[in-house]
Amino acid sequence: MNICLLTPTFPPKIGGLEVVVSSLAKHFYQSGHNVVVVTQWPRTGKGHPEDKNLGYQVIRYSRPWSFSFSMGMASITGALKRAHSKFKFDLIHAHMAYPTGAMAVKFGHARNIPVVITSHGSDIRTTSRYRQRQIIWNRIRECILKADAVTSISGEMDDLIREIAGAEREIIRIPNGVDVSDIRKPASYEPSWPIPENEKFILYLGGLTHKKGVDVLLSAMAKIKRKDNLIIAGDGAMGEELRNFAAKNGLDKQVIFAGRVEGNFKRYLLQNCRYMVIPSLTESFGLVALEAFSCGKPILASNVGEIRVMLSEHSYLGKMVQAGDTQGLAEAMGDMDESRYSAETIKSFANTYDWKRICSQYLQLYHQVIL
Repeated sequence: MNICLLTPTFPPKIGGLEVVVSSLAKHFYQSGHNVVVVTQWPRTGKGHPEDKNLGYQVIRYSRPWSFSFSMGMASITGALKRAHSKFKFDLIHAHMAYPTGAMAVKFGHARNIPVVITSHGSDIRTTSRYRQRQIIWNRIRECILKADAVTSISGEMDDLIREIAGAEREIIRIPNGVDVSDIRKPASYEPSWPIPENEKFILYLGGLTHKKGVDVLLSAMAKIKRKDNLIIAGDGAMGEELRNFAAKNGLDKQVIFAGRVEGNFKRYLLQNCRYMVIPSLTESFGLVALEAFSCGKPILASNVGEIRVMLSEHSYLGKMVQAGDTQGLAEAMGDMDESRYSAETIKSFANTYDWKRICSQYLQLYHQVIL
């Protein structure tokens, strides 16, 4: 099968959407399918793409100069034309309803190419900037209704899509996944890392932004009498502010800012932490939770997104607190005892989200819409 994955963002930028699309591309390619990723060039300072080392093809377009006018998004259409002339893809899977989903439907339907749309939240959530422009909001509704298939990664996304498209739009639930075998590869300690060897620690893994609740996490740390070590792995706009807060509140010896982590270092942190804390104020799915579960680690998380559903239905995965509640998070961290949780039971749960299983669900859907 010739598959086009259309996404507004892709590595070298790292986030939930980037991990999802790159994981799908990798597994489809390894399964023998022809894959082309059509995506935007990263902004200046966001790293240099290493597309030639991926095996599958990546075609990039320049950032649209307008998201309101079709002409302003011509770079997306141009990239799709280049990709299709070269690869003759059978299907377009657009990640995000806007602008990629809208442009995919327009392009695909003019050429009899089926389109699957998966929204990841930021484009259709109530806080989305697109909701402020009626013309764009109408386009989002239209493309969701006209797509050959629409998938949802969580119950929250089900509700948002139904709010937009109504009950007549069929929604196929396919969750995000995790590379279980990759994360479980043994990771050995390296002396160059900015963390002490053989010391237990709590792990935060994600962006240093307000919506991820890292400021809430540090405020909670300042309230805990027990001197737990916390590794904050990630980068973002709040980095300097958070470091200053830690220094001013006497947390600089407890809290280590490890920066962006990948590969062996990331595996080591996941495999050796006591538990992972996810203090997000908003979250569509929460891929980092699956990464923790893959290593048998429980989580302490805010009651948001699909994480709320997981912890509500499976208490053996960890504990949950109210999003944004500094005192509640501090108390929960003070009481958290990871030894109460079975690593093997948690790993078994993660196995059900292995990317190989998730990709097979997508491939089954692709075959249905192509026929």
